Amino acid sequence: MKLAIMQPYFFPYIGYFQLIGAVDKYILYDNLNFIKDAWINRNRIMVKNSGISLISVPLVHKSSNQKIRDIKIDDSQQWRGKLKKSLSLNYKKSPMFNEVFPLLEQLIDHKTDKIAEFNNNLIKSICNYIGIYCVIESNSDKYQEIEDKLSDEHYISCRYPSIEIKTSRILEICQHEKARIFYNAIGGTVLYSKEVFSANGIELKFLKTDNLEYQQFSCKFIPNLSIIDVLMFNDIQCIRSLMSKFTLL
Repeated sequence: MKLAIMQPYFFPYIGYFQLIGAVDKYILYDNLNFIKDAWINRNRIMVKNSGISLISVPLVHKSSNQKIRDIKIDDSQQWRGKLKKSLSLNYKKSPMFNEVFPLLEQLIDHKTDKIAEFNNNLIKSICNYIGIYCVIESNSDKYQEIEDKLSDEHYISCRYPSIEIKTSRILEICQHEKARIFYNAIGGTVLYSKEVFSANGIELKFLKTDNLEYQQFSCKFIPNLSIIDVLMFNDIQCIRSLMSKFTLL
């Protein structure tokens, strides 16, 4: 089985969805500490004819000492209406707006006060829209026993001597899921060693998104924006074509 594990990001870029589409099972893992500058509650969209804008979800008492799954959304700021208005203003003249905007409205209005649950829902919903039928696991409680093992210094020193916790976690989850191939985004090349994975009976592959381009109004193409931008400018057939443009290393 081919497996991938990522944190649940906020309207992530197309490479995130390429990774989902490339594996048999994808784990949205939120039992990790929140990182302020990660993509858990923010992403980038186009400002029509003038560049890039950051969209975000306000959070309550976000802290690197909290698990992602425990971080709450701050709905006192009325951000949902503002986000929908921003998307409407910037993408109203895009070719797929009438089809895609109602879907985005549903996702933004999803009733939950947890950012992890909010992101889990939008990721699964967009996969359904695109036609990605990978098994997506979002119940990180299933892996609590693994987290308990990882907090046991004796277990770690015996089972994974000289291996970092982040690698040990993935190896444990792969073994739990009986996965023999693990896919990671290309950024993982600086974090994970193919030799270490191989020594533990797991093949490690990295997915590198090709240089993608599609028509964005009349301005110069801006790459790596939120999946929202891809959805607004491309029909399903075009998105499926873009989804296939990656290299495995």
